[in-house]
Amino acid sequence: MTNIEQRPGNRDEHPLLTDRLLLPFDSQRKAVNEIISCFEHGIHSVYLFGEPRTGKTSIASLMSRHASESEEPNHVIFQIEADSNDGASQLQYFTDILLQLRHRQAEVGQVQGRGQRLVNHIAREAQTKSNSAVALIVFDEAQNLTIRNFKTWKSIWNKLKRMGVVTQFLLLGEPSLKDSFSRLSHNGDNALLTRFFSREYRMSLIESESQFKQDFGWYDSKHVYPKLSSKNPEPDEIWSCTRYFAPAAFEGGFRLASHTELIWKTLESALIERKISTRKMFVPVEYLNKVARYVLVSAEQSEIAKQPFVLNPEKLLIFIRKSGYPDYMAANSREG
Repeated sequence: MTNIEQRPGNRDEHPLLTDRLLLPFDSQRKAVNEIISCFEHGIHSVYLFGEPRTGKTSIASLMSRHASESEEPNHVIFQIEADSNDGASQLQYFTDILLQLRHRQAEVGQVQGRGQRLVNHIAREAQTKSNSAVALIVFDEAQNLTIRNFKTWKSIWNKLKRMGVVTQFLLLGEPSLKDSFSRLSHNGDNALLTRFFSREYRMSLIESESQFKQDFGWYDSKHVYPKLSSKNPEPDEIWSCTRYFAPAAFEGGFRLASHTELIWKTLESALIERKISTRKMFVPVEYLNKVARYVLVSAEQSEIAKQPFVLNPEKLLIFIRKSGYPDYMAANSREG
């Protein structure tokens, strides 16, 4: 029987504990597949929106991982966080983007020089690291993009086109991202609409107990840490989250997904005591991760103490209250 002392790697560096966990939950996997399909079929741009903390940022990371795992990547991804400071000068804007892309000369030169440096950097990366010289620009927090930003990136698109680089855009943002689409529509700016808002995609939510259970199952079955050294590993080399934190219990049949009913009812209870309706209840990915971490670390502590693990509903409710989930739902309730 495997015991907790036999698990590999550094426990404190496990992605579940460092908030670097990247599991392709059903909603995210579906989004990634559909977005990739759009770009493969020549769609210029996709804008994806959803409520805060529902896993939109993970979409870009999953796409980057998909590209890095491909032997012949079709595109190079440039991930950029859109700043809410719409008063920044064009010089500062180019500087911020270059810094995000870790360019060594981000703060050298004037506006035109930095702008051209950005174009050259994207072109060089796309031409040397992808099969088809395709650059995929991913904007996180895209609701912060201004009309001026869109015009800047349209100009960059034109310059890259002349250099033989195909540029595609993925905009990830909160529901207010649709306001940008509405403004451009109202202004009749079809060129910007076509370039940045070709296809709409709304992030799906975990809205039912069955969905919750399906996503919880990824913790039980998906390997995340440590990284496998072989493409055909032995079963003993595969450490799912559940197995990593409670290896003996895992061998005995313990699965996180089997606790779904209790956890879902406790999440409901936390909302009801705050007088928040559960009729349109949903669970953002961030809180799915928090609950999974709480349960698995609790199971780990029981295993260290050589005691059987029993999920305590009262302690779970206290944890959920403190997790911020009720506050989040109070601010983001979709009732009415």
